[in-house]
Amino acid sequence: MTDPVPDTDLPRRLADIAGRLADLMARELDILRSPHPGEIAGLQEEKAALVDALTPTFEAVREKPDLVRQAAPGVRQAIKTAITRLRAVSDENVRAIRVAKMFNERLIRALGEALAEQTAPPAYTASGATGAANPPGGMPMAINDSI
Repeated sequence: MTDPVPDTDLPRRLADIAGRLADLMARELDILRSPHPGEIAGLQEEKAALVDALTPTFEAVREKPDLVRQAAPGVRQAIKTAITRLRAVSDENVRAIRVAKMFNERLIRALGEALAEQTAPPAYTASGATGAANPPGGMPMAINDSI
């Protein structure tokens, strides 16, 4: 278990963790847009650790808002900048994931339709032809009701 962070360090810690999480999510976006989106899995452990650290820090600061008001102006600005970046990159991340998901769904649907067309039995035309080559050992046969 880690040592508790002194209250006076919480605002600086909040700015640090939020900034690091925003940086990591920006790297995720770069990976999502790259030809190798599967590489995003390598960031998930670090992302989970940052989220796990950010949540109690954010809650502690929210319970004691005077900590931020009493922090140095540079720390207050760092918090504002980090939170603004984190929100922006989170929104962009959600959009990118939706686009990637939509693309993958369309690709899977198109592949499924193409596969269905290739494996579907040939349809007969009005003249009785199938439009496909005769299978090996088979030959067309006309049937009439005079037999």
